[in-house]
Parts: sequence; C-alpha cells; structure tokens
Amino acid sequence: MSDVTQSPIRALRDALAKAEGQRVTQQQLAERLGAAFISVRRWEKDGSLPQQRAVLSNYKRLAHRVSKEFVEMPQRNERRDT
Repeated sequence: MSDVTQSPIRALRDALAKAEGQRVTQQQLAERLGAAFISVRRWEKDGSLPQQRAVLSNYKRLAHRVSKEFVEMPQRNERRDT
C-alpha cells in the first residue's frame, strides 16, 4: 500500500512481513490477533482499530516484536468495531 495514511493494522502487517521475510496475509494476522479475518479486512480498509481488549493486547505484543514505533497506540476512531 503506497498511501501515506496507511491504516495501523496494515502497517503492522507490512512490518511483520518485513521482519519475518515473508508475506503475512490478513487471515494470518487475524489468527495472531485472535480476531476474525473480516475484521482485519475492515480495519485495514477504514483505518479503524480493534476495540476488544484481548485483540488490542495482541496488537501491542506483535507490534513490539517488530518495532517500538507501534507500541504507542494510534488514536482510535470514534465508532466501535468488532
């Protein structure tokens, strides 16, 4: 994705792929986050972040593995996503 306003979830997926040296699919990221594939797809599309505590915890854990820049959570969108 070449868009400067890349979603945090997509940025994490790209960073994981770079760190691991292989492509990380939305399905694979969903499994690591403990979320549904369709949720990851939606978060990437609209730039929102997960609301569930467990998913956010997994997001932070994965982000910390690849880069400290992800540890600070970006601002959440107002609407609630599942």
